Amino acid sequence: MDADCFTASVYDNAILYVEDNWVASYKARDPWKKFYDIKGLSTSGVEESVAESVNVRLEGSAIVVDADGYVNVEVYNIDGKVVYAGCPATIELPTHGVYIVKVGVKTIKIVY
Repeated sequence: MDADCFTASVYDNAILYVEDNWVASYKARDPWKKFYDIKGLSTSGVEESVAESVNVRLEGSAIVVDADGYVNVEVYNIDGKVVYAGCPATIELPTHGVYIVKVGVKTIKIVY
């Protein structure tokens, strides 16, 4: 699924900091692999940043994730396979079933 969360300028000029053990994964996964500079850092003393207000809902055949700031969104099917990973968006579901939506540190179950 294509999700352009940032402008080309951000991808080219920003430094994306991730946990040391996740650098290779971010370099291989959209939209993160678009960042020119991805650096690892230790997580000791680092707290996860989450958008202040997040809204997750089912609209027709799509999960809609709205946030007033940036937050990482992951959607998994019942088999644990990643259906979507990226920023808040409207995510079309491939089939009926149970989906787990992880938004920052919160997890929500959606049945479609």
